[in-house]
Amino acid sequence: MDLVSAMKELTISTTEGKVTQSLDSVSIPTPKANEVVIKVAVVGLNPKDWKFAGDRSNQGDDIAGYIHSVGEDVRNFKPGDRVCAYHDMLEKYGGYAQYAIAEEGFTFHLPEKVSFEELDLPYPWRPAREDIPLIIYGAGTTVATYAIQFAKLANIHPIIAVAGKSAAAVEKALDAEKGDKVIDYREGVDATIKNIKEVLGEKKCYWALDTVCEDDSAKVIDAVVVPKTGMASVVGPVKSKGPVTWKPIFVKSVHTDANGLGENKPLGTIGYREFGIAFFQLIGRGLAAGWFKGHQHKIVPKGLDGLADALNEMKEGKVSGFRYVVRIEDTPSL
Repeated sequence: MDLVSAMKELTISTTEGKVTQSLDSVSIPTPKANEVVIKVAVVGLNPKDWKFAGDRSNQGDDIAGYIHSVGEDVRNFKPGDRVCAYHDMLEKYGGYAQYAIAEEGFTFHLPEKVSFEELDLPYPWRPAREDIPLIIYGAGTTVATYAIQFAKLANIHPIIAVAGKSAAAVEKALDAEKGDKVIDYREGVDATIKNIKEVLGEKKCYWALDTVCEDDSAKVIDAVVVPKTGMASVVGPVKSKGPVTWKPIFVKSVHTDANGLGENKPLGTIGYREFGIAFFQLIGRGLAAGWFKGHQHKIVPKGLDGLADALNEMKEGKVSGFRYVVRIEDTPSL
């Protein structure tokens, strides 16, 4: 039985434009009724980690490890279970630590064959029966990798994947026979727009996902998605004032009844939280069955001790086509 009561937790801050870190001893958290405490094996890094670093925050939200303890209302997990979880963004006890907190609904069992490190559109259970063009800008990111997999499961094609250095890797994930195509944004905005329109031909595009959230990505999407009736989802702040309907995606929304903009769902309707819980369980089943795969990854040297360096590389645009993950046991200072 694990009788330890203290752990090491790393927090990050932004100092003069650079991410800095501090490793401190704190108490292991106690779970609320619907929560689990996870002994963290690895934690994934995301661009939002450095964007929201603030002052001494623990931004580790994508967690894999073993159940350490459970709250009194938890029924689906027990100590020792191998799991993956999403920690509530901007809340205490994230994954930059030896132990972290997650809600039961946003935790799923991780099959033994999957390594810890790997980790109104139609839904996968209701595949599309006609062509539905989908533009994914920033197709080499982790979010885009998962979006491509779900789009293919839902038979959404052609997928027009806009990428740069990761173009070759992205192309392997697409289905050329169904019209999927990689467009290299490094050719410039005008060329990117022209190349997307050539892929579309006579088809109209009503849907786009922007995982980059920069001025150029907004310009491209505004130029190729149908005005007014078309919708673009953006993982970050909206950069466009153009004719397309832009819908920001806030990952924290799945832990609340609001959409991230403070707009609550209508009483009695299914909202972001229920959607998130359902898809978390679907991902768990997909990993077990083999039809859902983790993103390519690289291990951060020196565990938590190397975390700030990895985030600064991401901030400087040096990370493309893979995801950094931190293996807690690799931390020399623990």
